[in-house]
Amino acid sequence: MAHHPIRDSFISSTFVRHNHPAMFRTKQPILRHNAVSTMTATRLQILCWPISMLLLLLILPASGNLPPVSPSLTPELLARHYRDNHDGFRAGVVFVCLSAIVYPFYGIGVGNVLSRAPGVNPVMIMAQTAAGVVVGMVFMTSGILFGAITFRLDRDPVLIQLLSDLAWLFFTMMVPILTLQEVLIGWLIRSDRREKPMVPRWLAWANGILPVGWFASWGSHCVQNGPFAWDGALTFWFTSACYMLQLVVNVVFFWKAAGQVDDEESE
Repeated sequence: MAHHPIRDSFISSTFVRHNHPAMFRTKQPILRHNAVSTMTATRLQILCWPISMLLLLLILPASGNLPPVSPSLTPELLARHYRDNHDGFRAGVVFVCLSAIVYPFYGIGVGNVLSRAPGVNPVMIMAQTAAGVVVGMVFMTSGILFGAITFRLDRDPVLIQLLSDLAWLFFTMMVPILTLQEVLIGWLIRSDRREKPMVPRWLAWANGILPVGWFASWGSHCVQNGPFAWDGALTFWFTSACYMLQLVVNVVFFWKAAGQVDDEESE
């Protein structure tokens, strides 16, 4: 009989499987033993949102921007502000960039939880996760712009003002993509038609209603003074309060839901 490499390889592998079955039974249990549990991994991912927000907000007190610097300052006063706080800004840029790295994992964790609902649309899961990645990119862009400001503080104050405007508008006008992510999360929560869903259905409404409190940020590019400016009572303080409430509610209930992941996999 002529030698045929593909046929001989198949016969050889079949012989090994029949005569040494233990070789094919040991790998998977070892992987399961060494791997981090799905529940633990998912909970760590859910915690990435508060960790990311903490890192993002550290730039504000570190650079003397709590609340943010007023958009109505003259270029000369604004340049002086950055020079007086340049060390804090440079440290804060690192925190903002770290925040950008961490945040997308929150979207992955939410997707891991909600993907277990029967009949859930996988495209919506991917869209929610992608929205989290885009949010991280916005954070990163904001950090890079702040870094560009403090990189050459001897440049023309008008150029410093231009970079400052771009950085703060990125910082305060990320609301559209954040809103999209929350709406997608609400949609996915409502997709779970079981009598006892992993996440309570009222949380879907919270993810649709609380982002309404971010409305002022949509117009922060239009005014330089008053409550709708990026340092104003509505755009900064009220939006921040609604956002933090959204963060706490989502993290608490998705943390609880992540505890059910291992139970469902074992069934």
